[in-house]
Amino acid sequence: MSAFGEACETEPPSADPVAVRLDEILDELEAVVTGSRRCPDRSDSPAGEAARAATAALQVAESVRFAQSQVAEQLAADVHPDKIGRGIVEQIGLACRISLVIAARRLNTARALWFELPDTYTQLIAGELSERAAETVVAETRHLDPELRRQVDEQLNAAGIARMGFKAATASIRKTAYQADPHRYLERGRTERQHRRIGVRPAPDTMAVLTGYLLVEQGIACYTALRQHADAAVATGDDRTRDQIMADTDSLSRSRIALGVRRRRRLSPRKNASSCSSSVRRRAIPDARGSGRAAHRAGHRHRCQCGTATHDATRFPDQLR
Repeated sequence: MSAFGEACETEPPSADPVAVRLDEILDELEAVVTGSRRCPDRSDSPAGEAARAATAALQVAESVRFAQSQVAEQLAADVHPDKIGRGIVEQIGLACRISLVIAARRLNTARALWFELPDTYTQLIAGELSERAAETVVAETRHLDPELRRQVDEQLNAAGIARMGFKAATASIRKTAYQADPHRYLERGRTERQHRRIGVRPAPDTMAVLTGYLLVEQGIACYTALRQHADAAVATGDDRTRDQIMADTDSLSRSRIALGVRRRRRLSPRKNASSCSSSVRRRAIPDARGSGRAAHRAGHRHRCQCGTATHDATRFPDQLR
């Protein structure tokens, strides 16, 4: 029995029959995992996948009902209408030990499945549709109003996305969502472009993960330029792998951009200072212009260890201004 089950034995039994049954199911699953109970051989539909989907459906129900109960309590307490619903996401994040962003996304997904995508939610409960596919349905139909969303939900159920692989199901979901409202589907793509960003997060073993959420044409152009340079470097005998060359080239380009920005910030006060004499200004201005041209050239072309010149994508941020 699990530590959680042993702790439950020392405490008074729960009055909630659902919680009691869930504890029993956890004990049964632990018995299967530890080998004390034999797992049935099922190649057509693994029991673990169905249980995972049903668990996701349970989380949906718990999230929606908890939100409804909190709103009811706030209404009964005569909370100001502008403050109705506050604190729900925070409590879900604390209970599930997740961030506020993930908690808000989970609650929005649960509301969409519960109120606007009943067929998808029914398949999730039965374990026929994976949690990932259900989340894709929610994401790809977010531009539709509730009535159109229900129609798309019925069409996807009739198309049998539960019997498809994830890639085929995603293509079917996107096609159906586009056909329901092409104009708003394209408009969604236009508004999403304003969310372009660069992020960094730490990784194990003194590494970091640098990500870019870019326009599709610029992302492909950046990757193509890095890939072509890596192929050329490997052809000249560079002993690094293609991925290592691409990572080194990208980091060097970004470092040169940062160096150019720091130089311009350092030189701009000297260039614009009105208290300097004319001779000092005459000396400072050419130096600043020279450094600016050097930084511009260095940002566009640099020499790698193999001695091959490459053209990076430092001009892309300027096109977005």
